Amino acid sequence: MYALTVWQPWAWAISAGLKRVENRDWLPNWRLLKVGDDIAIHAGTHAPTREEMKLFRFAARGHEVPTSSDSNELGATYGRGRIVAVATFSGIANAKVDLPEDQRPWWVGKYGWLLSNVRQLNLGTAPKALGQQGLWALQAGVEHLVRGQLASPPGDLWRKTA
Repeated sequence: MYALTVWQPWAWAISAGLKRVENRDWLPNWRLLKVGDDIAIHAGTHAPTREEMKLFRFAARGHEVPTSSDSNELGATYGRGRIVAVATFSGIANAKVDLPEDQRPWWVGKYGWLLSNVRQLNLGTAPKALGQQGLWALQAGVEHLVRGQLASPPGDLWRKTA
């Protein structure tokens, strides 16, 4: 399974099912990631700035969101340096107008990677991983732990979105 490192609080928004588009300036290599494939969402260790939290709150308006950019709060509650979710890659949006209305506030990039079937892992047991740039393969041991959580009964996952 391939993974994508996403900075907090954006990784949290994906894992919570709020943000179903991940913005990138590049397209995935079709040999590595095809429509219908699962992709692991890795929460990077980058601590968000006040400006990033302001943009995040604007995009997430109307939803309960993390209250601060404090790195300890985000790490303990929202999983920095961990695989926080698995989503199904559903295609590419080339413009903001290609997105459903509720996803347009999240658009900031050249390409929007569309995500569906988000399964947030239980952060208490979510595997730690060192993130990388680009699309990267999970180590076998980490992938085994992720797949083990996905095979658990749905109540054992933190949250499953539509």
